[in-house]
Amino acid sequence: MLSISVNSQDRYSSASGDFCAAPCGSGPSPVRVERPAGSPPGAPDTPVSYQGPGIPPQARNASAASPSFNASPVRAERPAGTPPGAPDTPVTRLRSGDLHQYRVSPNHLRGLQPDRNGIYTRTLADRSRHYFADVDGDIYRVGGFDRQSLTWQVLDPRSGKEVAPLQRTDGKWTAAAAPASYPRGYRGTILRALDGGIHNVILALTQVRGNWSRATSATMNTLFGRGASSEGGKARIEQGLRNTLNQMQESKRTGARNLQVGGEGGPNSPSAVAFGNGTVQFTKYTLRNWRPADLNELMVHEFTHTGAGTKDHWYLNRNNGRIPNWGGSISPLTFHNAVNNADTLARSSSVLANN
Repeated sequence: MLSISVNSQDRYSSASGDFCAAPCGSGPSPVRVERPAGSPPGAPDTPVSYQGPGIPPQARNASAASPSFNASPVRAERPAGTPPGAPDTPVTRLRSGDLHQYRVSPNHLRGLQPDRNGIYTRTLADRSRHYFADVDGDIYRVGGFDRQSLTWQVLDPRSGKEVAPLQRTDGKWTAAAAPASYPRGYRGTILRALDGGIHNVILALTQVRGNWSRATSATMNTLFGRGASSEGGKARIEQGLRNTLNQMQESKRTGARNLQVGGEGGPNSPSAVAFGNGTVQFTKYTLRNWRPADLNELMVHEFTHTGAGTKDHWYLNRNNGRIPNWGGSISPLTFHNAVNNADTLARSSSVLANN
């Protein structure tokens, strides 16, 4: 039986077709209720309140959490008025029907029969293999199979790059990045961002051990410093992304009950707050105003905390520059700090998804 490698770790047999190898809006019970918000103490200003040395400039004199959050958070995320400016990825670019531009001729399947998983394999003269999938009667060339998520990646026939994941649903291959529907309103926005983040990480995991383009290498070195492109560095990034993905998929399996709509918020309030029991509440301001790419990255950011044990050593802007965390500090740029920094690991999922 012939077995061919489709990525760095997993093997796929073309002969057998085997891939070998609390309700929304609620939150924790408060531990303490403070004075009515309409009766502030009228405390005098001090040098601290004038300057706010421990708070990012855009959030100085702002409350660390919206009054609508109903428990003391253990972590507040970046101010909602400064979204990360995450790059678009195939997930955010792909919309229902957009997959059609990547179709190939049905002639590629001439004389072929699908294996038990619906994958067609053509062996070329040099003994290399091309793989194809039928999606609702349209034919796409695929590669980069991921054994853990059971997804293939659609290849752009012009560039050969991976552009969208396919998943097996009810015996058919479907575009994983374009689910049929979501609930209306804020809840739907949360679930869409969870799916977008999951698929970004899945795509990133197919690329992390592969060959990086010059642009990807330059950006990863900017994000992580020296060591990002070494085998050991790639292994640590991969492990962080894998642990993050496991937590995201577990949340999805349980109905994303830990992801909730929080208070109204505003540009100087946190974009999200996390609680000790794993609940994350996103402000309505964030869900209403941030781009899909930013919400996807915020979702990955949150799950790097619980899955990969990251901290907020710093935040990133759209140019991958480091900016102060909520406490106003920036840790030194070392590979250890970077691979354990939530924004950096989340941004790497977008960068690698675009490799």
